Amino acid sequence: MHNTAKLLMSALSFSRRQWMTGVVVTIGALVAGSSDAQAEADGGVSRSAEAIHQEAVFKASPERIYDALTDAQQFQKVELLGKAM
Repeated sequence: MHNTAKLLMSALSFSRRQWMTGVVVTIGALVAGSSDAQAEADGGVSRSAEAIHQEAVFKASPERIYDALTDAQQFQKVELLGKAM
């Protein structure tokens, strides 16, 4: 009984800030542990369906493609061509 009384007295000697911190941590742990609060691990992405894969084939040298990707005016022309297809 002596240990119980000592434990109760030490619990009652906590400051209001310590009590509030304990309450907030406890509530946070309960919320984080609930199944509703946990996010889906896969993010809703299907792993069993086929993926859409698209490749563009350009009849140009690698240097010309690089220039088209790094020059703003040329890149805009490439974008417009892609939208027209």
